Amino acid sequence: MNNKIIISAIIKKQDLLSTVSTFLVEHFKFHSECVYPCLYPLLEKLHDNMMCYIEYPYVENVFRDSYYHYYSTKHNAVIRDCMRISFFITEHAEPSVENIDLHTLQDAFCGYITIRPTLPNIIGTSLLSPKAYKYNDFSSCATISTVNINGVRFKVSAFPYASQDREYITCAETAIWCVMYYLGNKYNCYKSVLPSEILSALSCYSYESQLPSHGLAAEQICFVLKYFGLGIRLYAHNSTEKEDSAVYQSDVFKRLLGYYVES
Repeated sequence: MNNKIIISAIIKKQDLLSTVSTFLVEHFKFHSECVYPCLYPLLEKLHDNMMCYIEYPYVENVFRDSYYHYYSTKHNAVIRDCMRISFFITEHAEPSVENIDLHTLQDAFCGYITIRPTLPNIIGTSLLSPKAYKYNDFSSCATISTVNINGVRFKVSAFPYASQDREYITCAETAIWCVMYYLGNKYNCYKSVLPSEILSALSCYSYESQLPSHGLAAEQICFVLKYFGLGIRLYAHNSTEKEDSAVYQSDVFKRLLGYYVES
C-alpha cells in the first residue's frame, strides 16, 4: 500500500464514532451503514468522560498472523494494517485535548481496542480494564499487560478480547487465543499463541481443509488446549439414567464448575 495515511491524534469520546467511521469508510472502504453497528455496541458501554488516542497504521500481531497465513492469499486485496484506539478516563465531561502529555496519563489509562479490516467483526485484539466501563459491578480474570503508546509505556489490568472474523478464526479459536494470552501473560508455565499455532496444532485432528474455518467441536477444543499444556477434563450433563436427570446433572455441573472457578 503506497503513500500510507498516518494518523496520530487525541479526540474526545463524543467525537470518536464519527471520526473513526469517516476514516474507515474512506480508507478501509467500508460501507457507511456497516460501521455504526460494528462499533456502537462496544463504545456505548464505555465511560463518556474519555479521551481517545487514535493510531493508524498499527501493526497488530494477531491479525498480521492471520493476514500472512490466510488473508494475503485471497483474490480481493485485504489491508494488513489496523487502527488502535487507546482510552483515558478524565475527570471532566469536556476534557481539553490540546497539548496533552501522555506521560501524565498513567493513572487515567484504561486500555485499548484495535480495529481490523474484517467486516462485520472488526474488533481485533483488545485489552479494556473494568474501570473503562460505565457499569463494572462484575468479577473478571485479569492480567497486567504493558502497552507502548507513542513511546510511552502504560500498564493495564484486563482480560483479552477479540471478535471472531468467521473465516480464519471462529468463536472457538478466538476463545482459545484469549485463554492462552491470559495464562501465558500471567504464568511462566504457559505461553501466548497465535491463530496459526492453533490451526497447526489441530492439523493432525482435521479430516478436511481447515480454512475457511467452520468452528471446532468440544473434543477439538480439548485437544488443542491439552496440546498447549493445560489439564483438560470434558464434562456434560445430558444423562438420562435418572428420572430427575436434568435437575440432578445440572446441580452436579454447577458444583463442578464452582470447584474450578474457586481454584
